[in-house]
Amino acid sequence: MTAKIRYAYQQGSFEAAFRAPYAGMAAAAQGAIAAAGNIVKAEGRADIAAAGLGAGFVKALRVDIYPQGRNSLNATAHIYHKIPYAGVFEEGATIRGRPRLWLALPSTPQRRGRKSMTPELFRKTIGPLSFVKRPGKRPLLVAKAKKGKNMTKISLTRFRSGGR
Repeated sequence: MTAKIRYAYQQGSFEAAFRAPYAGMAAAAQGAIAAAGNIVKAEGRADIAAAGLGAGFVKALRVDIYPQGRNSLNATAHIYHKIPYAGVFEEGATIRGRPRLWLALPSTPQRRGRKSMTPELFRKTIGPLSFVKRPGKRPLLVAKAKKGKNMTKISLTRFRSGGR
């Protein structure tokens, strides 16, 4: 007894036959990653809002699920923040000036009229600034002034006159 088998090959039929058992698992994996990504996004946004940062900062936390448009056993979630300096609040950072740093302390007036205080505006309106060289460190830009009585903040007029 002989058996004759006739087979007509169709493009992609083997691939479809081998992938069929994994289709349900791939859909479940994609769904699980999407659900986990949504949980992380919701909790992350809640943490950002609880820290007191603005709505724009909260909405900038994003989650992308890959591959997009199809199911895969190797699904991944890419969680990121659109604001590039967002990691500073978790990891910390060093603030550096180029080549010097203008760091306005609380005693420095924030504004002069409508303009924000800059070193140039400070020189024009309040008084001269001088550099303090520190060995092995960057120089500081300072204004010479004395503190008020009992170590209180100095008034702007007294600050202009050099604390006299």
